[in-house]
Amino acid sequence: MQLECYDRIKAMNISFMTDWKYRTTYYDNKIQCVDFDESPNRELCLCDKRAAECLRGALSTYSSDKKDMSLSSACKPK
Repeated sequence: MQLECYDRIKAMNISFMTDWKYRTTYYDNKIQCVDFDESPNRELCLCDKRAAECLRGALSTYSSDKKDMSLSSACKPK
């Protein structure tokens, strides 16, 4: 599930994720995470990227009355 991605980062016992910054590029309609491999920043970027891709895939079914639905119930792992 998508939330497990964030749980792995939390398990690293590093400072609050809300303070983390990461670098991305956007090329050929794709997001690329460009921080060093296996850095917490890159891991967070990859989690956010997966969430964004999941949401993009569900865009055609978006309805504002579902705005509080959890990602874990809507996004299945690949």
